[in-house]
Parts: sequence; structure tokens; C-alpha cells
Amino acid sequence: MASKDKNNNSSNNDAVIIFGPTGNVGSAAARAAREKGAAGAKVFLAMRDPQKPIPGLTPDQESEGGGGFERIYADLTKPETLHDAVTTTGAKRAFIYLVFGTTDHMKSAITALKAAGIEFVVFLSSYAVPNDLNIASISPANFIAWGHGQVELILREEFGPLSYVAVRPGSFASNSLRWKKAVVEDGLVRIAYPEALFDWISPEDIGRVCGALLVQRPRPVDVAGMNGNVVRLLGPEIMSQGDAIDVIGRAIGKDIKVERLDEQEGVEFFMKSAHLPEFAAQQLIKMLKKRAEDGRSDGGYEGPSYDESVSNIQKYGGRPPTSFHQWVEENKAEFGA
Repeated sequence: MASKDKNNNSSNNDAVIIFGPTGNVGSAAARAAREKGAAGAKVFLAMRDPQKPIPGLTPDQESEGGGGFERIYADLTKPETLHDAVTTTGAKRAFIYLVFGTTDHMKSAITALKAAGIEFVVFLSSYAVPNDLNIASISPANFIAWGHGQVELILREEFGPLSYVAVRPGSFASNSLRWKKAVVEDGLVRIAYPEALFDWISPEDIGRVCGALLVQRPRPVDVAGMNGNVVRLLGPEIMSQGDAIDVIGRAIGKDIKVERLDEQEGVEFFMKSAHLPEFAAQQLIKMLKKRAEDGRSDGGYEGPSYDESVSNIQKYGGRPPTSFHQWVEENKAEFGA
């Protein structure tokens, strides 16, 4: 754990702090920040459990090069721990994510980060947030857009439009892991609206962009209605849920059947598999229905905006985007291969 040495803090102007490094996005953000940051700059890994393993980052990698990574205790739901972590490390830049269920939409956490010395934030938001973000443009009924949008509005208020970036990715490829048990045990996946389209973006791609933005702090992107501080990301391979299941089956050499659920069965599935409250599960089913009915237009999967969202992965992350086929091949052991 970092030492509380004020003399060390003065040399940490290039240090960054990554909250949630045990997640796939946070881990990739940490590795990208280390790779693309200034030579010798420290990447602090803020964790509720500093002993927990970090995917994609071995103990040897954490300690190589003089210890470019360092773990520190912090909890985004406990603002006092944020102040301690930031002042201890001297970090000036932070990567954060949404913690659902906070009564103030993370305002106390964000103000604590700023008060402790954070000058720039990269926030993992969602593609569901509208470009013309304001209180009137989002509804509490859309819990994904509402939750992420509220945090963006607070960041805008607390940090100003030039001192944060909201990264808004589409649908994670790793969402397909909700089918893991059915694939491994039954070879039968039961889903609502198997024809609904998604972009299946790789969490690794998202994290790499976030980490690069954190250390490089580029000029704000020109996005109407958001003062130019939004980066939208989408995966390069649009396909239906049913086709995605077929890709998984072919990768692991298993014939996987798909059975359609009706809307109520779909609600029950999300409540059980994702542990969502009923209203949230109902919202997801409505989204699936609309996506199935409207196709590419509903997900923003066509036109210049889509092309730009895909190209942003290369532009900011420095690598071509990962297709769903590639992601499944890299993670097929998760599905029992």
C-alpha cells in the first residue's frame, strides 16, 4: 500500500488512479495507462479488497519495471476513503465507473475526488445516454441512461466541460456470458427476442481507450450538445443474439439450440440471471423489443455516427477494434471449450 509521504506526492504529477481494476474494463484501463503514460509514472489500483486478483495483470507484471502499479484501498461508496487514497498517492487523474444505488448519484464521491486534488476524470458511461444530455432528456424509467447521465451531469458541474471525458460504449461482448451456464450444461439458450441486434464491443477495447484518454488527455472531441467531452464506442460486428449464440457454438464445437422466451419469461430471466429488480428487467425487455422491431436504426448501428464510434477504438486505443468472433475465440474457455 502506498506510503503517506508528502514529499513523494510532489513527484506524482503524472500518477493516475484506476477505480475498479478487478473488472475487465478497469484492468485494461490500468494496463493501457501504464503503457501509454509518462516514463516512470505510477498507476494506482484503487480497490475495496487490495488482495483480490486482477484479470490480465499478474503479480510479476505489477512489480516489473520498478513497480509501475501499486494497490491502494478505496471504495467509491465511501468518500472519506477516496480523499485518503488521492492525497496519499498524489494522483491528479482518475478513472471511475458508475456505482448503482447511491442516493446522490455519486455526487459525494465526485466532490471528494476533486477536493483531494483530482484534476481530470475519465468516466465509464453508456451509449444509452443521449447526445443532448440534460435533466429533461433522460427518464428515470431508463435506468441505464438515467444512472450514467446523472453522473455525467455532476461531472460537468463539478469539473467543468474540459476536465472530464465520458466514454460511452455500446453492448459488452461479455454480456454473452450470461448464457454460460445454459451453454455448458444444457446446450440450450432460452432468450427473448433472439433477433435483436447488438454491437458486442470488447471490454478490453473499452478499457484500452479509457486508459489512453486518462494519460494522454486529448483535446475534447467535437460532440454536439456535450461541449465536446464524449467519446462514443461501438463494436465492429453487428449481429443478433441468435447469431451470437451460433458464433459461440461454432467456437466451442457444440450445437447450441435457441428457444424463444415471451416477454414475461424474459423479465423473469433477467431477474434471476442478472439479479435485476423487476422494473429494470422490464426495461431491458422493452429495449430488446424495440431493437428487434427497429433493427440497426435503434442501436445507432448505421451511418457516419456508427462508423465514427467504431473508428474511435483505433483512434484513441491505438489498436483495431475486436470483432465478436475474435472475442469469443479469446474467451472460449469461459464457455466450456
